[in-house]
Amino acid sequence: MNGARHAVPLQKLARAIHRRTDGNPLFMVNVVDDLVAQGVLVQSEGRWELQGGIEESATGVPETLQ
Repeated sequence: MNGARHAVPLQKLARAIHRRTDGNPLFMVNVVDDLVAQGVLVQSEGRWELQGGIEESATGVPETLQ
């Protein structure tokens, strides 16, 4: 059940990113790439984990889109 603990924050993050980008796939990919580059979204033991709060993670605009 450890995977379920990680799934909820990631589902919330996905919804926040979708809201922020209006579901535009290009923007969504850029936001996720930026979160990975910043170390906010990390892969650990084969699972993705969020390091920080959800809303502040999805509110910034990546430099590649500015």
